[in-house]
Amino acid sequence: LVTLATVYNSLGGIHWQQGNYNAAVEFVEKGLQIYTSFNYSWGRANSLSNLGILKVQIGEWSRADSYLSEALQLRQEIGDLHNEAFTHLNLGQLRLSMGDIGAAKQNLLQGLSILQQLNDNFGIAGARILIAQISLAQNDFATAEKQALAAKSLADEIGGHEMQIEARWILAKAI
Repeated sequence: LVTLATVYNSLGGIHWQQGNYNAAVEFVEKGLQIYTSFNYSWGRANSLSNLGILKVQIGEWSRADSYLSEALQLRQEIGDLHNEAFTHLNLGQLRLSMGDIGAAKQNLLQGLSILQQLNDNFGIAGARILIAQISLAQNDFATAEKQALAAKSLADEIGGHEMQIEARWILAKAI
């Protein structure tokens, strides 16, 4: 049955890519039910995270926050640091969109810290860009510049062209 849950999540992913978010939610929820019945924490966390992102797409931000928060708790319990970091980043982006800048910044900084422990330069660059964006929104130009410069340096190193562009845009606004 765990394999069936994976199939449901895959079907949800196909619908997601096609922009059929409600159908995607239905399939991912079916997968989540199976993972939950087997108490398979990694699968549950993955499904919850996917549901959170899907709920953002649908505009159900409060529900998205609940799903992502539950996924984060499970990832912390099982020690899945890499996905924990990205769940923090997803929560940070969501909470920024919801106007909770303090919580957003806290999530982003926690995600950044984990990614630094893991030496994930691509993730670090992305997290720094998000922190720079929040800093710009708060008119904290010094922090925005510092974070964007660090992100640009990493993006140059790893060949992250979209991140290079985003970092340059932030620098143009911050300076």
